[in-house]
Amino acid sequence: MNSQLLDEAIKVDMVVRTMDGAHLGTVADVWPNVDVEDGWDATSSVPQPSAEATDPELYTFSEGIQGGGDSYFRLRTPDGGDLYVPFSAVVRADGEAVQVAVDEATVPGLQWDVIPDFINITTKSDSQGGPHAA
Repeated sequence: MNSQLLDEAIKVDMVVRTMDGAHLGTVADVWPNVDVEDGWDATSSVPQPSAEATDPELYTFSEGIQGGGDSYFRLRTPDGGDLYVPFSAVVRADGEAVQVAVDEATVPGLQWDVIPDFINITTKSDSQGGPHAA
């Protein structure tokens, strides 16, 4: 489905279902047109140059990460957890519900529980960066 149409169609409190009809939760936040051009992969945080134990070989930087430039919504699961779903995973949003293009069994392997970098960088402080010289 066209990302621009989804920007208008996905709203807070909409129900989210899988292709096999499982209830994943409800939309809690929507971030249209994030426009992330480059970033760190989902397996690591952005290392700070002065951080202790920063090993550049453990981090992967990409100038074209999958999902970069996508729009996202935060899904609140029935157990109170959060999933960050890219619009590229959406098949349909009809005003009442959002349907994602995967079945329920596939969801845990998609790493949608990993907070996207654009959220980490803009709203989360680096708690492991160690002291910084001024």
